[in-house]
Amino acid sequence: MGNYVKTGLILMAFTLVVGVLLAGIYVLTKEPIEKADLSNQLRAMKTVLTDPNSGRSVVPEQEIPTSTAQLEKMIWRKADSETVFSSSVWKGAIYSPIYHIKSTEGKEIAIVSAGASGYGGDVKILAAFIQAERGFDLFRLEVMDFSQETPGLGAKISEERVKARFFDFTTENLERGLKVDKDTGIGSLSSPAGINEAKKDGIVYVSDLMTGATITPRAVANAVNTITEYLSAEWGEK
Repeated sequence: MGNYVKTGLILMAFTLVVGVLLAGIYVLTKEPIEKADLSNQLRAMKTVLTDPNSGRSVVPEQEIPTSTAQLEKMIWRKADSETVFSSSVWKGAIYSPIYHIKSTEGKEIAIVSAGASGYGGDVKILAAFIQAERGFDLFRLEVMDFSQETPGLGAKISEERVKARFFDFTTENLERGLKVDKDTGIGSLSSPAGINEAKKDGIVYVSDLMTGATITPRAVANAVNTITEYLSAEWGEK
């Protein structure tokens, strides 16, 4: 009987020590992780608000957020849960919060985080949509999380030249939903003019840059389509 009690006390003490150590590790790492997450968010926010051609911000420089407090002032929609909206059509989700800002020309800009299923997990993006004459245009996006995608294949989605294929889609291009070229059967395109022409039909041509990878760029397209679906219904309620 005494041995059972002794063993029980040892196990209890061991569990207590492990619990204290884990709590200590959590306390020590929580703040650095939060700072890193904020830094990544602010960096991505600045990126999607920068014209990739001119390198200039499309909003006044002083309006680009540099702190949590400034981000909070930009919030347009916020949910109690992580997700603001889920699409049954595109199998994607929009994450809380959604941000709003005005361009130097006075145009409304929605900055939205979204994700859809990739090869090994959700591929997450941050995208800026700018008010157009009718609806909104996809201006630029940044890939925020692709950690489960295959190196050398789907992981190429983070390359600047790949991300650029998703830039500058107009309202008309977005209406029927973005599609990656391998899902359309358009065949090989060899010129920038042909790739840009395909955009008019909502086609993102990536086969030349991501040979053998379809699921990951499709996830980005579906994330964009999820945002488009949401903004089509909610855009006028800012």
